Amino acid sequence: MALLAGQVFCPTISSAQDLRERALPIEAVMQIGEEAGDDAYTFHRISEIAVARDGSIYVLDGGDRRVAVYDDKGRFRRHFGRGGQGPGEFVRPLSLIVDTAVHVYDAAQNRVSIFSLDGTHRATHRLPSGGDLNLTFVRRLANGAYFGATTARFSPGNPAHDPNIALVTFRRGGTKIDTVGVYHSGGTVWHDAARGLPWGVAGSKFGAGGAWAIFQDSVIAVADGYNGRVVWYRAAASGLERALSAQLGVRGKPITPGELRALEHAVRADRSRRLGDIRLVTPPAWSAATAALFADNGDLWVRTRDPRQSGSTDVWWAFSRGSRTTRKVVVPEDFHLRAVRGSLLYGLSTTESGAPVVRVYRVRGG
Repeated sequence: MALLAGQVFCPTISSAQDLRERALPIEAVMQIGEEAGDDAYTFHRISEIAVARDGSIYVLDGGDRRVAVYDDKGRFRRHFGRGGQGPGEFVRPLSLIVDTAVHVYDAAQNRVSIFSLDGTHRATHRLPSGGDLNLTFVRRLANGAYFGATTARFSPGNPAHDPNIALVTFRRGGTKIDTVGVYHSGGTVWHDAARGLPWGVAGSKFGAGGAWAIFQDSVIAVADGYNGRVVWYRAAASGLERALSAQLGVRGKPITPGELRALEHAVRADRSRRLGDIRLVTPPAWSAATAALFADNGDLWVRTRDPRQSGSTDVWWAFSRGSRTTRKVVVPEDFHLRAVRGSLLYGLSTTESGAPVVRVYRVRGG
């Protein structure tokens, strides 16, 4: 079924029984970045990466607040952008999109800075407010509306406390906000069982309860990590329209009493002061879908993982265009996939000492 003529096609599947699996191996291609050395190849904190049509790799360094560009062989070409509040400057750059231009979303300034592919600043677009929503991503859709994703807020005792991530659409100047989907952020809150304080947030070992991805400015996919369903939406004049859905073939798993005891032990071991009786507020289950992205050809990739199986790997499922067969790709746990272009997988990792780097793998037989 075509969602947008000539641009993206989604799989013609509606149930797990329709899926046929094909596992594919990968091989390392290159690494960009090092622990210490030339400024062109060291990163402070990588926020996002994107790949241009010619294979150039754009790296948004949120720590240094600039964009670094490398060719398809990993050779440095240029830096652009810098910290500040002026044109082409960033305060808290979070996301990066590269098409015919470079778009950098700055959450602190609620604006998108647009550069040419060579790094020349073209324009700065102030985005409409999402009300009281704390947005970490905003993108204008083909129908003129804006799509955004919120971040979770943890503040027990405060009405603003919301451990969920919401996916919303809204229009400039409008007051109506439509919710596309909501899923748990994966964070676990612990607090004193009697008084509420002290409190804190434990590591999100259970995984975010879902994921989303956007293709160009026209198609959005939302995965539910608990029931294992993926839904595709398309931007239409009337708003987002549901196009089709598919099952991942896996579902979230209940959190066992033993896992809760282990988590409580970890919380107590990590505190310098002794804690009395505490209460854990966890996600409803282990999530089976914790990340998603669209490949350059419109295929949807969804990350799943069975936390109870041994091995330090993540499993990605690729829903191919018009196919009933899904490709299964297993990647190292320390490799965080961010982009797929052709047979190449681009993602983030770290060196043994913790320095952030970009790594590229090739899917064989895909």
